[in-house]
Amino acid sequence: PEWGLWVQDWGTAPVVTQTLDNTAGTLAIDVTGSGDAAWDVQVFQDGYITLEQGKTYKLSVTVMAEADRSINIAFGYGDPYVQYARQNGNAILTTETVVEFLFTVTMPTHDVKLTFELGSQDGFADGLVTFSNVALQELDAETLIMNGNFDQMMAPWDTWYQNWGDMPTVT
Repeated sequence: PEWGLWVQDWGTAPVVTQTLDNTAGTLAIDVTGSGDAAWDVQVFQDGYITLEQGKTYKLSVTVMAEADRSINIAFGYGDPYVQYARQNGNAILTTETVVEFLFTVTMPTHDVKLTFELGSQDGFADGLVTFSNVALQELDAETLIMNGNFDQMMAPWDTWYQNWGDMPTVT
């Protein structure tokens, strides 16, 4: 699957270059100028991802930037755009950062586009943004923690406390 780059080409258009390093497994995007909106600089993959209604997914990506900044992540399709999932304001640091995005699909099953938005947004900064290790996993495992919301009294939870010397009061 190929990664695409789309950049606003009107008004105060950002200047953007990309460098793909197949050996290192990285895609570097150098952004100067933010454009008018977050979506004015997009790194995307389209035509390869199908999200199924009712399923939960985890996207993870390793990202670093020349200057601390933020990016948005979106899944959707079409024109007009139909949004399936979005996570705004992901903090990207000058050291490698793993960003994770968990979401459950409530819309009908459909092919979608994964987009990283690098344009104008709170936390925008000019400079190089480097992506690696992008992965999308379906999470279908059952929870391993019993009564994690504590709605069944204490079962199967238990307590332990010191029962010698200066004992705490436990209720």
